[in-house]
Amino acid sequence: MKIFHPITTILLSAAILVSTSFQSAYANKKIEWILQPVLFDDLYKEQQYTGHIGLQSHLETLIKRHPKNSKLYNNRGLIHAQFNEFTKAVSDFDKAISINPYNAAPYINRGLAYAYLKEDAKALSSFKKAISINPYEARTYNNRALIYLGLNKYSKAILDYDKSISINPRNARTYSSRGDVYSIINEHDKALSDYQEAVERGADDIDVYVNRGNTYARLKEYNKALSDYAIAFEKGAKSPHFYNSRGITYLEIKEYDKALTDFNQSIKHGGLSDGYYNRGRTYYLLNEYEKAIYDYEYAISLSSKGFDSSIVYPARGLTYYRLKEYPKALSDFEEAISLSPENPIVYNRRGLVYAELQQYFRALSDYNNAISLDPFFGEAYANRGTVYASMGKINLARQDLKTAADLFKKEGNEEGSQMLIQTYKKYNISPE
Repeated sequence: MKIFHPITTILLSAAILVSTSFQSAYANKKIEWILQPVLFDDLYKEQQYTGHIGLQSHLETLIKRHPKNSKLYNNRGLIHAQFNEFTKAVSDFDKAISINPYNAAPYINRGLAYAYLKEDAKALSSFKKAISINPYEARTYNNRALIYLGLNKYSKAILDYDKSISINPRNARTYSSRGDVYSIINEHDKALSDYQEAVERGADDIDVYVNRGNTYARLKEYNKALSDYAIAFEKGAKSPHFYNSRGITYLEIKEYDKALTDFNQSIKHGGLSDGYYNRGRTYYLLNEYEKAIYDYEYAISLSSKGFDSSIVYPARGLTYYRLKEYPKALSDFEEAISLSPENPIVYNRRGLVYAELQQYFRALSDYNNAISLDPFFGEAYANRGTVYASMGKINLARQDLKTAADLFKKEGNEEGSQMLIQTYKKYNISPE
């Protein structure tokens, strides 16, 4: 039976690097803490804040001398935050607020500390209070946008970035951050416009070029994507995210050796989960199934460390299917469905196994589920049509195959279109 193997439906696993946790946002310099200079002490310098552990004891001395100075508590809270002592940071910000409840800075900083503690409601409340005190502080909106981003409230994140830009239109990083959100919600033209604005305003962050490259890759403008990755590389990009992003683009244009090199670099630089998963995908496309299984198994083993294994089980299941290890394939697809029951690709792939085992009614049920979840899933129609043809239900087969042909044509899926021609010939079905 000629089945439409879903090579072209393997999804990109790493598209836009966004700060959906405050840890990653802080590492990428997107969080904006607010330090308050204390003018009466010449020993207190802003440059002492970063990397000077002695500043904490110095602040202790200053607080003993000036116990009613709210700025000192605010700044000691920042030191606690720098060392990931966020509960202590909140305590200091609370003290600063109790001394001077009309200063927005400790409310902003407390909101960030709450975000690190994953107390989003308290964080949002703190930012709301900061805005009520000073609605013209752009950094408040930038920081709150990161929380909305982590909560998948993209429209609210965009509104906050809009407000920040209206207050401070010169901040290149804000355009870049808003571009990230637009790319996530597939408004790619707006994303590219924001990335360009960020670059024109002097943004020199590597992630601007990597994320713009990812946006071009989503639009299948691979040469532009690779051009942006080249700029990022020249600027010193060596992160797992960078190598995964460029590797995925090489994968899409079938430059598998270059893809493998990038995924190896991703793994080398600590990107174990995405690195092993994407390298497994590459081995699969090279028909090196045993190597693919090894990499998928390693990626799944990292699920205890927060990696989303729901994307790996369908890939490993498909590889087992290729190896004709059908019980293992079914086991993986069932696990995938339990983790992600709304994913049409998994039902389509399990249907492949049932069809191969000539369990046609089960195969039809899976293809029906896939189509119900995604009415524009061309491969599911093609596979269901093939099963109908195998069962001698030619009219139903012709109807599904025609729908698949129309969808493949619209998608520009030449491989799918060629496989349809073979199916028509095998079952002696006329296209009309």
